[in-house]
Amino acid sequence: MNQNTLCELKSQKAKNRYEQIISVALELFLSNGFENTSLNEIISKSGGSLSTIYKHFGNKEGLFKAIIDRGVSKFSQDINKKICLDSSEDLEYFLHKFSEEYLAVVLTKESFLLKRLIFSESFNKKSQISKIFYESGVKIVNKILVDFFSKPTIKTKFKSQDFELLAFRFCYLLEEPYSMQKIVFGHDIDIDEIDKKQWIDECVDCFLRGALK
Repeated sequence: MNQNTLCELKSQKAKNRYEQIISVALELFLSNGFENTSLNEIISKSGGSLSTIYKHFGNKEGLFKAIIDRGVSKFSQDINKKICLDSSEDLEYFLHKFSEEYLAVVLTKESFLLKRLIFSESFNKKSQISKIFYESGVKIVNKILVDFFSKPTIKTKFKSQDFELLAFRFCYLLEEPYSMQKIVFGHDIDIDEIDKKQWIDECVDCFLRGALK
């Protein structure tokens, strides 16, 4: 085995260990809560080490941020597979494709558990989890909308030029009342693909009617 192959294997092994730590940490955070999950528990289940966590993530908050970063990165990649953001100029089409990917994420059990975790942590003044989720998750996802709304051929169509607010409103339209029903009231969410398509149509229509000139 030559030196280059050995280096590649080591790199892949390190990458696999990195992903394993993130996956295990997410699983434990969602099942036990952030505060109740220790780095030692994560290490014990992932096979990692404290030195690896400190090297790649810094601390437990940094590990949580890496989890959010990974989810947002995957979401962005999935959006780009559906539509070329740089070349597309069709606002309604873009909103439909964005909505499909957005709901595919936010209506999952994992997403609901994560939101419940964020909600519970928001009452802890010392916790940075809610801030991390907002800065590294919500704002970055919304920026996909903001960047599209800011295109020269698109932005003139809007009544308001506050694209961050428009992005937030659109995502809220898509997500509610599902998140509130599940996270706060514990209702089961049962929406099939036909219902989801109808919901997206209604949300896009409602948003465009209110936002466009």
